[in-house]
Amino acid sequence: MNNYVTYKDLLLIAGVIFILYVIIKFIRLHWVEFMEMLNREMEVYELDLLADQHVPVDKKDDFLIALEKLINDLRYNILVKVGKTATKEQLLEAISEKVANYDGLHHPAFRYALNNYIIHHTQNICGVKIEEEELEALWKGLPRKTKTL
Repeated sequence: MNNYVTYKDLLLIAGVIFILYVIIKFIRLHWVEFMEMLNREMEVYELDLLADQHVPVDKKDDFLIALEKLINDLRYNILVKVGKTATKEQLLEAISEKVANYDGLHHPAFRYALNNYIIHHTQNICGVKIEEEELEALWKGLPRKTKTL
């Protein structure tokens, strides 16, 4: 009946405590990254499974993405750049150049959204009031390629 703790027992207990400490530190520091890595692998696996299923892309999604790009381009490359120094005619000319090849003008919903955006932001950013009728007349006079619906 030996009541003493040997070095072997002491090292075994210290080793177990150290391993538990490392596991807890790993969980606290790297758990989010570990889960993101697993999630990415799961997404790749799901994409591989769904790759054979061909889902037709809706054209309206393409128009919406193009509308978002067009709006950001109009805001930062025209409206913000010219600020309050441009006249209505200069703004309409610059806007018509950017919008000329946007196919979403054939769809009333996208045209209406674009008109409202231009009217609101030219008033707020440039201090120029543009009417919807002016924009509609501008869209009708644009030289652009025609698409069949």
